Amino acid sequence: VTYSTVPYLLCLFCSCLLAAEEGVTAGLLLQCTLGAPPHFLVFSQLYRFCEYLNSKLEDAKLANKRIYYYSSTKADKRANAVFLTAAWSMLYLGRTPEEAWEPFNGTLYPPLPPWHDATPTVCTYNLTVLDTLRGIAAAQRVGAFDLDAFPIEEYEWWEQPSNGDLSWIWHSKILAFAGPHNTRSSHDGYFTLTPEDYIPAFKKW
Repeated sequence: VTYSTVPYLLCLFCSCLLAAEEGVTAGLLLQCTLGAPPHFLVFSQLYRFCEYLNSKLEDAKLANKRIYYYSSTKADKRANAVFLTAAWSMLYLGRTPEEAWEPFNGTLYPPLPPWHDATPTVCTYNLTVLDTLRGIAAAQRVGAFDLDAFPIEEYEWWEQPSNGDLSWIWHSKILAFAGPHNTRSSHDGYFTLTPEDYIPAFKKW
């Protein structure tokens, strides 16, 4: 796992619900709904999750509140939620991949399913949440990933299919994109672009 895993958006949004009972400290309920569940989350979604959670942790009005994060009971959404929580603890609490995974190790039933890539075929390998956490750690070690310097606006613009459906695996070093094609076309929300569409961006980089 580096800057990109799949070129598709999974539609991440968070909503906050705050409820208070008289005489009881209320919790902050952080709800995360994730679409296209069998696939990887992309790093822009990890960035947005961390940004949102950190904003709540730094909010003085919530200093005495507990934050509860939850997803639906669907296996794929549980896997995404565990990944986001564990990855945040690595990035902001300094945990190792194994330490970040430990609270979930052997405690989840049914077990989390392995990740699936963006292809409509049967996977010939199993990639677990712990594998992806180790990928983040490896990317950080070699300087391929720095969340503080992550170009979020650029990433989110370019990963849109209509803008090129591309993303940096290693910024300024390795680029992945879906194309080019001989002609431009659009069907079922999928865009194909020609070399002429990509060349201006390549010249800029």
